[in-house]
Amino acid sequence: MNRIKTPQYYVYDGLPVKLEPTPRGGLKVKVFQRGTKTFKGDSTYLSHLLYDRDNLAREVTVEEFRRQVGRLHNYRGVKRAAKAYPYLRPLPLAH
Repeated sequence: MNRIKTPQYYVYDGLPVKLEPTPRGGLKVKVFQRGTKTFKGDSTYLSHLLYDRDNLAREVTVEEFRRQVGRLHNYRGVKRAAKAYPYLRPLPLAH
């Protein structure tokens, strides 16, 4: 059986997506929601990432993932979401 190494970080069509393990050995897919500036589980992205027929997905490092999330949090002057995620550390703001 093939196992997916986790966590994995992607940017799919401009959206940060993270694959992470669950306590029971499953896989959770979290996608950044532009409207709420939070992550939401969405397993439909798994097939997009694994089979990427449109060449919209790219695997990125955790540092690049954090940059992409920070960029979207700060888009149009919107403050970062108050809820923190354990895999994201606060990013320094550019002056």
